[in-house]
Amino acid sequence: MDRAERRELIVKWIARQLQDGQLVNLGIGMPTMVAN
Repeated sequence: MDRAERRELIVKWIARQLQDGQLVNLGIGMPTMVAN
C-alpha cells in the first residue's frame, strides 16, 4: 500500500466517524478529501 492509498484509507475512515456538527483539525489536504 503506497502513501496515497494509506491516506485515502484514513480519509474514508475519518469520514465514516464524523457526525453532523462535529469539528476536527485534519491539517492540510485531508479536509478536502474528507468532504468529498
